[in-house]
Amino acid sequence: MANIALALEEIRESVTGMDEYIVGIDAASDENSMEPWMFVPAYKIIRSHSHTYPVTKTGKNPETFARIQNIGFTYHVGEDSRHIVSGLRHVDEVLEGFGYKAGDRLGHALVLGTDIEKWMADNEAVPLPKLEHLENLLWMWGTNTCCGLELPVKLEVLENRIMDLASEIYGHSESLNVRMLYHAYQKKFDPDHEKIIQKLLDEEKREQQKRGMYERADDPSIDRTLEEKCYGTWTEEKLLMTNYCPLFENRHSKIELVPVQGDDAEVYKALQNYLIDKVEKRGIYIEENPTSNLTIGDFSHMRQHPIFNLNSRKGEGHNVFVTVNSDDPAVFNTNVENELAYIYYAAEAQGEAKSDVLEWVDKIRQYGMDASFIQNEKSAEQILAEIQQILWEIGKMEFF
Repeated sequence: MANIALALEEIRESVTGMDEYIVGIDAASDENSMEPWMFVPAYKIIRSHSHTYPVTKTGKNPETFARIQNIGFTYHVGEDSRHIVSGLRHVDEVLEGFGYKAGDRLGHALVLGTDIEKWMADNEAVPLPKLEHLENLLWMWGTNTCCGLELPVKLEVLENRIMDLASEIYGHSESLNVRMLYHAYQKKFDPDHEKIIQKLLDEEKREQQKRGMYERADDPSIDRTLEEKCYGTWTEEKLLMTNYCPLFENRHSKIELVPVQGDDAEVYKALQNYLIDKVEKRGIYIEENPTSNLTIGDFSHMRQHPIFNLNSRKGEGHNVFVTVNSDDPAVFNTNVENELAYIYYAAEAQGEAKSDVLEWVDKIRQYGMDASFIQNEKSAEQILAEIQQILWEIGKMEFF
């Protein structure tokens, strides 16, 4: 569980090192090596009602309380993924697994505004770790089967692809089925992995002792596969355990070349629109950083920036809350004023009337003001007192 512990420590440092007036948490990682599920325990703990309180005492009167502002969430995701489905899946995992609600933010999330046709034209095939490919397929299956999104895909074909890949990874697959694999994937977002795995180990030990067969898993005299020696019949919990097993870590990371086929375009577009609608309806903000995005993103001109696909200038299409930010001003030699100007000129270059562009840019600017985690109606002293109490509660927690 070293990766999860590392993620939790990164979160702890970002929270306990906050400036006295900050009331939010912002985390980022190498998206391809530390996926969102590794951060779920920290985010859930920080917003858990068992660790945080909606009110605090004020003044000398013990019966006088004031409401505490909830800690706002920001997580950087959907910016640098190997496959477009991976990026879309990661965004959905943050929304669902972290308990996002109105006012929380996604950092960058460029995948939501990516031109699908262009991405497919630029990528004939994508090398993916087998587990990443499997979880992409499982997420697609789940959104279609469990979330009410009717994808333009033959379900039988998708299920066959899932089972073929699962057989390659998990070996004996007689006890596997797609629904079990999907539920095991969802269990990655349960914050209590340690308890689940310890319970499973205790049960297995008791069962082996009861049968009088407490054998070593590596006993060469027993003619069984290593998977059977260690795991026996598959369950959701045992599939979860493979995420911490060196044998399966090697299998998970084995690369497979995944072709990008023309028929997949409509599937990817449906998934992208599904997520954009979810972000828009839930009132989630997306932080865009034009200069940074252009430098490291998958587009070559500011006119192609995803912000134009996420928030319509003419009142048609999507109307996601997007904000314009500077990312790291020292690295990219910019500020918010410059970033707004870049977006303005990019919009004007597309033939829009200057007055319309100015009105649209002002709307985006206002989104940035509205998205602030700091509520102006509270004094600096009140905010500081709330933050100190929250940090004190977090400091008492034992992550692992």
